Amino acid sequence: GFTQAKAMCAAMKAKGIIIYTVGFNISSSTNVTTMLNQCATSGVAYLPNSGTALKTAFKAIGQDISSLRISK
Repeated sequence: GFTQAKAMCAAMKAKGIIIYTVGFNISSSTNVTTMLNQCATSGVAYLPNSGTALKTAFKAIGQDISSLRISK
């Protein structure tokens, strides 16, 4: 479960991979929230609670990916 996910996230980050996480409509007090925040690259964990917020999160991720592509 969470132990394997944490190890996989750490291994990907060690290779320089940017990890985006999205947890839709989950409680902020859950282990899932903690895992999503720890797994994501700093600043790119999204925890939207509505359809509108979910669209906003994916728009932000898309814009970030586009800017990464342009800058590399």
